[in-house]
Amino acid sequence: MGEFFAWIIGWDLILEYLLAVSAVSAGWSGYFKSLLGGFGIDLPVALTAAPGAVEGVTTYFNLPAFLIVMFLAGLLALGVKKSKRVNNIMVIIKVAVVVLIILVGAFYVKPANWSPFLPFGVVGVSQAAALLFFAFIGFDAVASAAEETRNPSKDLPKGILSSLGICALLYLGVSLVLTGVLPFTEFKGHEDSPVAYAMSVTGQDWVVGVINVGAILGMTTVMLVMLFLRCPVMD
Repeated sequence: MGEFFAWIIGWDLILEYLLAVSAVSAGWSGYFKSLLGGFGIDLPVALTAAPGAVEGVTTYFNLPAFLIVMFLAGLLALGVKKSKRVNNIMVIIKVAVVVLIILVGAFYVKPANWSPFLPFGVVGVSQAAALLFFAFIGFDAVASAAEETRNPSKDLPKGILSSLGICALLYLGVSLVLTGVLPFTEFKGHEDSPVAYAMSVTGQDWVVGVINVGAILGMTTVMLVMLFLRCPVMD
């Protein structure tokens, strides 16, 4: 289609991933604050969110989000192989934490919380699907990193389909557990760390600490991959 369209798509991807990284880094900051809170450490509110991000509260800068993005950028500068090893370790840990959430939370699920199962009808499902699509940004990273694979014709389809399938099942499991433990209306005000909040309500405080660590590692891997796609480096 020509270089002009390639140029447009290239910049679209840059903007897409940078927007995704900024959004994920804000969520990372929320779980990081929750983790520090477990140790009795409270960060100044003014340095934990962008200006105007919290209604009725004066905020200037999201320092934790900024620091994690700068750290990951420096890690990527070391090379693909080194960042890949770190990423693989974090992925294993975060998947284990997600499975733990499902297993522990399943014992506190109240089926009555799922009634009505579609409180906002088909329109609500469509709107939620549009938001959920944002969570799946980054799976094309498998294709974008094709030059790093040994057998692209076989490895890429397997990587894309298996990652989509596994993540969809994990998303479904966590969503069912969270909405089963608490009515969805009770998560208002806890959007930055909903999983940790749900587990704290059950009284499983030890799981909350594990969740915060897992969430932090999980979001870190997401940002690492997205920054990799926008800042390709060669070993």
